[in-house]
Amino acid sequence: MINEICYDELKNMFNREIGDINLPEIKLENGYLGSRLECEVMAKLCKLQKPKKIFEIGTFEGGTTLIMAMNSPEAEIYTLDLPWINQPDRKEEIGNSNQFYIDNRKKIVFEDTHYAKRITRLFGDSSDFPIRGHAHSIDFVFVDGCHTEHYIKNDTDKAFEMVSSGGIIVWHDYDPTEHSCWDCVFNHLNEISSLGIHHITGTAIAFYRKDK
Repeated sequence: MINEICYDELKNMFNREIGDINLPEIKLENGYLGSRLECEVMAKLCKLQKPKKIFEIGTFEGGTTLIMAMNSPEAEIYTLDLPWINQPDRKEEIGNSNQFYIDNRKKIVFEDTHYAKRITRLFGDSSDFPIRGHAHSIDFVFVDGCHTEHYIKNDTDKAFEMVSSGGIIVWHDYDPTEHSCWDCVFNHLNEISSLGIHHITGTAIAFYRKDK
C-alpha cells in the first residue's frame, strides 16, 4: 500500500520552508481539484518544489493550472487536453464520468490573467501524444486526465518518462476512502507503490519524488 503522509509533514520531506501560498477565488466547479484543502496542498507542493517546467495532463477548465502558475513564478507550464470542438461521444469507451468532463468544459479560467503568457495549451489524446521534447526535463508533472485503466497507466508511464532528476509527479483522485468512481487510479498507484509513492492524508492527492 501507499505510504501515508500528513499535510503538515510536507516541508520536512522537502527540507525547506513553504512560505505563503497564493490561491485564486476558488469555485470548485471550475476544476479547482476537489476541495480547498487540495488546492492548498497543490499550492504548497509547487512552493516546495520550485519548478522551472510543469507538465499537466488534463486541463479541464484550467483551475489547477492557474494554482500551479500562481505558486511557481519561474515555471514554464504545458497543459494537455482534448480539443474543445468536434469531440465524438466516447461513453462506451471511457464511461459516463470521464465523458462528463469532456462535455462540460465552459471557460479556461487563466486565459484572461497575466499568468497565461507562461502557459502553453496543448491539444491531443495523451495516449498518442509525443513527449520526446519533454523527456527527463519536467520538474513537476500533474496527472489528472482520463481515469480509465488504459489512460491512467499510459499517463503514469509518460509522467515517469518526463520527470526530471529531483522532480515530482502528482496524481489526483487517489482516494482510499471512496474510490468507486476512479478505482483505476487507486488500483494502479497501489500496484506501483513500491516505487515510493505517498498519499497525503485527507486528500485525493498522491505524489512521487525522483532522486537527484
